[in-house]
Amino acid sequence: MASGNTDGIWQRWSGYADINYLTGGNKAFIEIIKNQGENYIVNNFKYSILEIFDTKTKVETIIERENHWKNVLDTLAP
Repeated sequence: MASGNTDGIWQRWSGYADINYLTGGNKAFIEIIKNQGENYIVNNFKYSILEIFDTKTKVETIIERENHWKNVLDTLAP
């Protein structure tokens, strides 16, 4: 999920940017590392900021926009 605390974008971004913790807590990424190894994440994933919301934005709105971008970018898991 793209929200969850009041620390804003830095908390979310740094969760994925830490080379020692490549999953950002993402369950699908944890499985990828178990099955493919850490290099798979390093070599096959890029991260971009698509939208920025105020920390007071409703979680429902953020989830709706996150799902929108998953559909647009065809990144939904099978």
